[in-house]
Amino acid sequence: MKVIEEAKNSTEIYDFRLPAKVDRTDDESDFLTQLAETRAFRRLSDVRFLGALDYYLVTSPNQYPQNSRYTRAQHSWGVAMLAQRYLREKSLSQRDRLICLGAAMLHDIGHSAFSHTIEPAFTEFFGIDHHRVSEGIIRGEDPEFEDIRATLSNFGLDPEEIIAVLNGDDKKFDSYFSGPINFDTIEGILRSRSYIKMDTLGLSPWRVLNASYFRNEYSDQNTVDQFWGLKGEIYGLVIRSALGSYLDQLFLEIFKSQKDSISPNDFYLTESQMFKKFPILRRAFDPEFIEKFTSERFEKELAVTIRMFDVDESKDFFARCDKQRYRHRKALKRYAIPTFGG
Repeated sequence: MKVIEEAKNSTEIYDFRLPAKVDRTDDESDFLTQLAETRAFRRLSDVRFLGALDYYLVTSPNQYPQNSRYTRAQHSWGVAMLAQRYLREKSLSQRDRLICLGAAMLHDIGHSAFSHTIEPAFTEFFGIDHHRVSEGIIRGEDPEFEDIRATLSNFGLDPEEIIAVLNGDDKKFDSYFSGPINFDTIEGILRSRSYIKMDTLGLSPWRVLNASYFRNEYSDQNTVDQFWGLKGEIYGLVIRSALGSYLDQLFLEIFKSQKDSISPNDFYLTESQMFKKFPILRRAFDPEFIEKFTSERFEKELAVTIRMFDVDESKDFFARCDKQRYRHRKALKRYAIPTFGG
């Protein structure tokens, strides 16, 4: 009961810049460290978490937390740390523990530079997406990234076991990979919230994880319900806001304008390498260029698929009816093209 009490009463501050240093234990740290040292994972240190939006939202990054850009590597470490905290409460074999941690650490391993922003171009031109690339990297299909497979093999794991969990075979892990309240979403939404410097309702990844796992009190229900509402705010204020949608689409269209120079292998480049190969991408932050490009390439309105998140209070939180309680809907919305910076 000691761990439970520590978790319930915890006032830990979650550091989005250094999640890897929070909660590592001796018996699993070697596995996580070896995964982090692979070429494929190190690449994520030069892939921004929110894609091109990172550059627009944080124009002058510095040492202060409120002016930080984040990477997919930091996020992946955070997801792994949530998985490790969760595993404190589970009686699982060492093999299953490593499968859980491996899936958490590698869930974003196939993201392209600028994350979701330019992935649609690769999907359109070459039929590539980060899910397919992730599976290929984990399987060791690309010789440049076969060290992931080698690391898994060193610990007696089959890559297909990791891929199966990432594809939804996670019942033994309480659906913390496929359910609406999952490690990735908990870490990612609260990380996204930190960009816009707004009140988080006292929520942290630790607090949401604890509440969603223990479910002992109505305060736990309130915490998870608040988190789901906060997810809706993030989509509405940032990811699928008028400005966010426009900037994402702007960067994508600038990239697509270089179609004749884009190859499937560019999916594996870091962002520094992308800027070097496609210098026009740096002009995506030049107001004069933006205005000219927008007038030439955009209609007066932008059609965007938005998401709305609802809590169905008739579904029992304590019975863990999460897929029925925490719902989301999609709708098509049209935004007027905003003034850059407006």
